[in-house]
Amino acid sequence: MEFAAQKRVQRHAFRLSQLPLIAAAIFCLASSGTAQETPYIGEIQMFAGNFPPTGWMFCKGQLLQISSYTALYALIGTTFGGDGVQTFGLPNLQSRIPIGYGAGAGLSTYIAGETGGSESETMSQAQLPAHTHTIPGLSADSAAASTDQPKGALPSRNPAAIPVFGSAANTTLNAAAATLSTTGGGQAIPTRPPTQCVSFIIATTGVFPAHQ
Repeated sequence: MEFAAQKRVQRHAFRLSQLPLIAAAIFCLASSGTAQETPYIGEIQMFAGNFPPTGWMFCKGQLLQISSYTALYALIGTTFGGDGVQTFGLPNLQSRIPIGYGAGAGLSTYIAGETGGSESETMSQAQLPAHTHTIPGLSADSAAASTDQPKGALPSRNPAAIPVFGSAANTTLNAAAATLSTTGGGQAIPTRPPTQCVSFIIATTGVFPAHQ
């Protein structure tokens, strides 16, 4: 009996001795989960809500006081606006599509904060591809003329065989007779792809990222 009681005491003592280790493991797991959920300061995410969560702001190009957001200012400076003395700006992603910094293979170079593009484009003559227009009504009929009304008819052979044509080009026809009609309304062409609107938010608090 004494030996069995001693064994029970030893088992309980072993379990109690493991409690600090178990608590430490739980703390590490909890800390790991928290670290993964904490954003980097300056991190931008898409958000479907109509208000920014605590520690985040909408990316609307608003100006912030440097003294109130020193960590965020240290990361983005005046890349997106501000005087760099008292204020700095947040990115403005209202009705805008973000693109990656730098230059892709065979693509243009873009720098942080640069803006461009438009939702529509009005084409100019220089933007049209090279092409030609055929002017109707320059054909002829080799048979003898059959009407004296020009509407809907073609030049044709004189029935009396009186020469009316020559071989040397030494003058021009009335230019108005060869003018093509004007068409088109000059309206802008939409260039925006199909879209679904959400908000962009930027983290103003969190983990300050370290340089690699």
